[in-house]
Amino acid sequence: MMASGENLIGITIAILSISLSGLPFVFSALYSGRYQKSITSKCSQREFDFVSRNGVDNLSNLSGILPGKGVVNSTLLMESVVVGASWWQSFVGFLHSLFGGKIDSFDSVLSFARLESMQRLREKAEREGYDTVVNMRIETSSMVAQTNSKSKVAGVEVLVYGTGIRYAK
Repeated sequence: MMASGENLIGITIAILSISLSGLPFVFSALYSGRYQKSITSKCSQREFDFVSRNGVDNLSNLSGILPGKGVVNSTLLMESVVVGASWWQSFVGFLHSLFGGKIDSFDSVLSFARLESMQRLREKAEREGYDTVVNMRIETSSMVAQTNSKSKVAGVEVLVYGTGIRYAK
């Protein structure tokens, strides 16, 4: 009788251990997509509110200033965002890499990072009193983790920078 009770406890602990170790992966599968859509939607709303409030987007990839306006001040402005795919997105990306095709889960991560870093640059320029940001550029770099002499992309940094211009009023 005692041995079967110990076996039952051992089996219960084993089942609990296995199920709890997979729980983060299941949670990632169920909620990472929803969370990412939610934060992307909030960032898009911030961009919409900014443009509505100011009447114009202050980011530009023009290489120069507007003609006929005097420049009071200029400086380099930059913002960055570091993102990584969730466990589920990494798993789906791995499957896509085996069979080929577009890896949409990674595209959504990069799209959010670009959107968020550009919005942060808009807000920084406004906060610091610059009228526009010209010659805006976007750089993307991979952050690689090394384990057992194998390289694996752990995240991506998106850096957005440009020249902040303050015009004479």
